[in-house]
Amino acid sequence: IHRRLQLVDPDYVVGTYWDKNRQIDLVVEHPGDRLARLIECKWLSQSLSSADKPLLSEIIAKQYPAPPGYQTRIYLLCSQKQSADFTRAAAKVNVQALSLTDLVD
Repeated sequence: IHRRLQLVDPDYVVGTYWDKNRQIDLVVEHPGDRLARLIECKWLSQSLSSADKPLLSEIIAKQYPAPPGYQTRIYLLCSQKQSADFTRAAAKVNVQALSLTDLVD
């Protein structure tokens, strides 16, 4: 997990975020790199394909009030491995698509 999220040490904070308009499943903030990692989790029974681009739009639309001076990076964590075309489509809109198997070496 540390490697995939590019966490260099254990000095990070994990939480969730929600308000009346949106929910973010996991937020991992690290004061060293001043980066807020927004992780949307989807437990799906099948692999995502390029037809699932509306899901990317939904994820990107979620705004997070990061602490001052922090940048955000968006991850989509799925239970299933995504198709190569979906992974490329996600990368084009700055979403890093991961599966549970990507988190374990």
